[in-house]
Amino acid sequence: MRAWCRVSLLALIPAAGTAAAQPYQVEPGSLGNEYVLEARNRTGRTLTRLQAEVTGRPSWLSAPVVTLDPEPVAPDSSVPIRMRFDAAPDVPAGTAGELRLTLSAEGRPLLSRTVHLQAAVPRAYALGQNFPNPFNPSTVLRFDLPEESHVRLAVFDLLGREVRRLADELRPAGIHSIRWDGTADGGNDTASGVYFARLEARPTDGGGAFTGLIRMLLLR
Repeated sequence: MRAWCRVSLLALIPAAGTAAAQPYQVEPGSLGNEYVLEARNRTGRTLTRLQAEVTGRPSWLSAPVVTLDPEPVAPDSSVPIRMRFDAAPDVPAGTAGELRLTLSAEGRPLLSRTVHLQAAVPRAYALGQNFPNPFNPSTVLRFDLPEESHVRLAVFDLLGREVRRLADELRPAGIHSIRWDGTADGGNDTASGVYFARLEARPTDGGGAFTGLIRMLLLR
């Protein structure tokens, strides 16, 4: 995911035409997110020895990697500042956070800016492939809910018999994960072979149910 925002070096207000007031939506579990600030030199002089520092990141983001062109910036020209970061997979949808960017030239601060972030709500229902697969002894299943839903997630064998009920409950919108340890409902280990995970998610507002099915391979 990527976002652009233009700012003046001597103003905290973004340039006209940007949507910087809206939080940048970050998908939980996403890698390589990029937020780009394009800073314009309106000081009337050439700026040298540019440096950018990010502080105050939320705990559900990795430490941002910041890059910018260190070359001198002539008056009325601009320089992009790129921040790249990953998001934790278990952050609840809608969780807010912020980054604080400080831009300096020749060792003197020029601009501080707050970037507002929000953990995105999935756009659609989905059941992802389990990981790892093949697996032994356990694997993780991930599914997306765009709205609050009653979730039923179960494991079946090749004959269509239910082996393990992993979830049968109400869950909020967001990205969820459940681990299957390769055991049946009674606690006994299941045999090596092919199994299927079936997700049924029914929104609480009365909409149509979503059904997803994946194939898994257990190797003992």
